[in-house]
Amino acid sequence: MDSTRTRRIARLAAARSRELDVERGELARARRATSEAEATEAAASRAWRQRAEALASTSFTSIDDLMMSRAHLEGLRLRETTAAAALASAREAENTRREACIRAEREVRKVEIWREKIEEAERAIAARRERVTADEIAARTFAKGES
Repeated sequence: MDSTRTRRIARLAAARSRELDVERGELARARRATSEAEATEAAASRAWRQRAEALASTSFTSIDDLMMSRAHLEGLRLRETTAAAALASAREAENTRREACIRAEREVRKVEIWREKIEEAERAIAARRERVTADEIAARTFAKGES
C-alpha cells in the first residue's frame, strides 16, 4: 500500500506544510508591523492635533514665537504624514503576506487531495487483487469438488 508514489507525495505534502508554516510566520510578523505602524500613526496624528489646538488658543507676542510654533507644527505634520505612509506600506505588506499564506494553504490542500485520491486508487487496486485471488481460490475449490 505504501508505494514510492505515495511516499513521494507525502514528502511533497510535508514540504508544502513547511512552506505554509513559513508564510504564517511572515503573516504574523506583517500583522505586528501593521499594528505598530497604526499605533505610531495614531500617536503622531494625536500629537499634531493637540499641538494645533493648543496653538489656536495661544496669543503670540512676537513673530519669533509664531515662527517657532509654526516650524514645530510643520515638523509634527511631517511626522504624521510619514507615519501614515508607513502604515499604508505595512498594510500593503500584510495583504501581500496574507495572499501568499492563502496560496500556500491552497497548495497544501491540493497535495492532500491528490494524496487521498492516490491512496484511494491504491486501495481499490488492492481490493480488486483480493477479489481476483478469492475468485481463483473459489474456482479451484469448486473444480476440486466436481472432479
